Amino acid sequence: FMNAKGGKLIIGVDDDGNVLGLEKDYKTLKHKNRDGYEREVFRIISTQLGHEACFSNHISFYSLNEKDVCLVDIEPSEKPVYVSDTENTTFYVRTGNATYPLTVKEAVNYLETRKI
Repeated sequence: FMNAKGGKLIIGVDDDGNVLGLEKDYKTLKHKNRDGYEREVFRIISTQLGHEACFSNHISFYSLNEKDVCLVDIEPSEKPVYVSDTENTTFYVRTGNATYPLTVKEAVNYLETRKI
C-alpha cells in the first residue's frame, strides 16, 4: 500500500466479510488486549519495513458483533518502502486486490514513473 496510493487493511474480518475478531491473536501476546496488539503491529512494521514506515500507518479498533477488529489506515510513502528479512530485501506494489514483488528492473521503472 505504501508504494502505491495507500489503503486500508482490516484485520479480524475474512475475505467474505465474516467477523472473526482478534481474540485468538490476543492470546499470543504478552499484553493480551488492543494496546498489546497495536504494539505488535508497529513492532512488525518497524522490523520488516523500517522505523520510518510506522509514521505512515494509523491503527484503530472497532467492535463488530462483540468482537474486536483492527483497521490499519496506510498512507502512501514519498520514498520507496522495502520489505527486509534476514536474507533479502524486496520491493512490493499493490495492484488492484493483489500485492506483487517486482524485479529490480520493474522496481526501477515503477519508481521512475512515480516521479512524473
